[in-house]
Amino acid sequence: MRKTALLLLTILLYTPHIVAQNRDINSTGLYIHTDKHIYTPAEKIWFTGYLLNIRATDTLPYHTLFVALINPNTRKPVLNERFAFDRGVAKGLLVLPDTLPPGDYALVGYTNNYIADNHEQEFQQWISVRKPHQPPLRPGKHRRTLRARLH
Repeated sequence: MRKTALLLLTILLYTPHIVAQNRDINSTGLYIHTDKHIYTPAEKIWFTGYLLNIRATDTLPYHTLFVALINPNTRKPVLNERFAFDRGVAKGLLVLPDTLPPGDYALVGYTNNYIADNHEQEFQQWISVRKPHQPPLRPGKHRRTLRARLH
C-alpha cells in the first residue's frame, strides 16, 4: 500500500514536467503510427496520425495532415500526400512505387499549421524498404541445408 501511494505521488509530481517537455519539442504532439516498419516495393503503408497534446475541442485549426516519404540521399520526397483530420485523428495509406529502390526512408508528417507558422518539422520516423524474399527452396533429389547467422 505504501509503495502504491509513493508511486502515485511520483507520477503526479513528474507528469506536468513531462507534458511540458513534450510541448516544447512538438506543440501539437503529432504522432503517426504505421502498421509496420519494413516494407517491400508496391506495398501499402497504412497509418493513423494523432494530435496528442491538444484537447479535442482545440483540433479545429488542424484540418490537414501532410505525409511525405523522403529519400535521405537526395532529400527529395518519393511520395507526398495529404489527409483530413477528424477530431485530431487522420487515417490513410501511401502506396509505395514498385520501382522504389531498397533502402531506409524518412516518413515525415506535419500539419497545415506547419506551413502557416513556419515551424520545424513535426514528426519523423524511419522505415525500411527491402526487396521481396527469394523464392522458397523447392524439395529436390538432394537435401539442402540453410545456414543462418543470427545477430
